[in-house]
Amino acid sequence: MTKSAEVIRDNSSIRRKSVQMNKELIMDTAARLFAENSYESVSLDDIADKIGATKGLIYHYFPSKGTLLGELLLWNHDLFLESVNPAWETPGVEPVGILKKVIEAHIDFNYDYSYMITIIYRTTNFVPSEMRKKIKRVREAYDRKFRLLVEDVQEAGQLVKGDSESVAAGIIALVSYLPYRYRNGDKKKCKETYGLVLRLFFR
Repeated sequence: MTKSAEVIRDNSSIRRKSVQMNKELIMDTAARLFAENSYESVSLDDIADKIGATKGLIYHYFPSKGTLLGELLLWNHDLFLESVNPAWETPGVEPVGILKKVIEAHIDFNYDYSYMITIIYRTTNFVPSEMRKKIKRVREAYDRKFRLLVEDVQEAGQLVKGDSESVAAGIIALVSYLPYRYRNGDKKKCKETYGLVLRLFFR
């Protein structure tokens, strides 16, 4: 590769990183504003003002507020997977150990991004139809993966018996609610509370 080609490649890489950073800044700012206020009351002008940019920059990346919201929710799922995947990939650990590590990773992520939980449950209906379908697919894919892990632990006799889908949904609900409940408090206390609740599930 020639030096000029390397420069072009490097510049292209820098531009892609810059674009991604701009998009992520916009999405994170929008998420915080949506959580603090409401999706309906926050305008693209509000988001632009918050980051010190023009509304034109917002439109450059997102053609509508609904599209911004949809990409924000998909981005949140990507961040979530980046956070929890290492727990899934722990070698030499039995399913019950993996499940406990995954649950702890869930709690850490949901605590650190508790403002995202607020908008996930309040705003999905505002997302354009096709994006809403995509969000549903990626969530369902992860839910299936989690349910299969729950079934493995149930078969080993280390988790409460019952419909695996209901047990998995119960655990997911708890790891979503407790970090939100303690979002302005103590993360350690949040984990201690969850540890007590987990005794209802594990054997």
